[in-house]
Amino acid sequence: MSRGLWTGRTVRVRGFSWLKGEDKEIGVESFQSRILCERHNHELSPLDAEAQRVLDTLEQIVSNLRTNATLKSRNAYRRPKTWHVDGSKFERWAAKVLVGLVCAEESDAKWHDTNTQVLEPPVWVVQAIFNRGELRPPAGLHFATSYQADLVSGLGIGPLSHPVSKEIVGRDISFGGFRFVIWLTHDPMESFSIPPPTGVVSNLNESDLKYRLELLRFPIRNVVNQKLAFVWDQPPSNHIVASGGRVITAE
Repeated sequence: MSRGLWTGRTVRVRGFSWLKGEDKEIGVESFQSRILCERHNHELSPLDAEAQRVLDTLEQIVSNLRTNATLKSRNAYRRPKTWHVDGSKFERWAAKVLVGLVCAEESDAKWHDTNTQVLEPPVWVVQAIFNRGELRPPAGLHFATSYQADLVSGLGIGPLSHPVSKEIVGRDISFGGFRFVIWLTHDPMESFSIPPPTGVVSNLNESDLKYRLELLRFPIRNVVNQKLAFVWDQPPSNHIVASGGRVITAE
């Protein structure tokens, strides 16, 4: 599952019952699971490729920022470079990995919206993963925190459970120095408090989550130097708007 994405990297896992409340970094081989048949794996391979591209792009942006920050002339880094990634495919990848992980690692869990066993995910989620339906707000990808340098070299993953029923509502992702939440329930996210991953200090709280982020700006000395644009198949007309809309400046 997304094998190429983790080449040369460890996986920081959290939120699974067998971890007993702890975070743990483990090797890729020990966390590999094969939920889908070969045909379905092939059908969804473009999602893995896009997730790889998102991670590579984030790492390249961070590298460019570090290089450009050493330049003496302000004009040398004034013109921003814009990168584009497919937000819709990245969102479907995040949903796919959540379903695969909980099926492999949480056999006793249930899905919150349908109260079904983990091997029977909601039909609307499966249809969205295979691009035969869509994730309707508030379900989908939420941008959760500002840049965290300690997360650049690895991925952090873990399910999010309902505080009362303990049923699966989403997944927390630390990805290329940033954090995302894939939300797979129709319950409004404002009803929940989403804690940051262990060891991550964020200046954003759950009320600052950005739904289907469109643009992330990266400044050097208050001048935007790099931009990351997320392209969506159909930008929702009723998207969740926080302060600043769906544009964030990384700090």
